[in-house]
Amino acid sequence: MLGLANVVEVACGHQHTCARTAAGKVFCWGAGQQGELGQEEPLDQAAPVESVGLPIGVTELAAGNGHPVR
Repeated sequence: MLGLANVVEVACGHQHTCARTAAGKVFCWGAGQQGELGQEEPLDQAAPVESVGLPIGVTELAAGNGHPVR
């Protein structure tokens, strides 16, 4: 999956997707103008980027439309 290893969960939003690894890291790609990707700069990303500011060991993902992560 786009260069990611050990993916155990995928969540799809309106225009973005996130994947959680077995280690509890989250990587997202797609539309990021509203902070959907968990990046400091709200930019679109064609390839997975690690989300910042999340606790270590994420255990579940959810994505959607209209509730950006900030």
